[in-house]
Amino acid sequence: FLVWISIIELPMKTARDFQRLKDAFKMLENLTYMNSDNQNYALNFKNKIIVKSSHGTLTHCLSVIHKSKSNKIKLLGKSKNLDNVFDCLFSTFRMMLNLTHGNEYTCTEVGKYKGMIEVILETILFLPSTLEQSTS
Repeated sequence: FLVWISIIELPMKTARDFQRLKDAFKMLENLTYMNSDNQNYALNFKNKIIVKSSHGTLTHCLSVIHKSKSNKIKLLGKSKNLDNVFDCLFSTFRMMLNLTHGNEYTCTEVGKYKGMIEVILETILFLPSTLEQSTS
């Protein structure tokens, strides 16, 4: 578990970094799937580092997508780096869904993290228009 947590604490600069992070969140997604003991353990590990890292990942992915959109870069299908960014973003959301599913404690703790609700809402509200533009 410590190895995977150390991966999600690394900076994301290259397509390979996003791929590695996506893989780490995929493992954490599987670990927390419908298992409240693992959800609680993952949440409390290293003073809730998983929440901090999830927030940072979502924020960074959104930033990269915003920059790409403002530069009028086709977002999907043209850039391997951006494909990895989207994969990483979605993997983070799937892990967070499993982390909080059916567990009031983990849901409350994730929601209490400063800026988490805002970044989730920004992603949910911003992403559909981005995906629509990239497919046209």
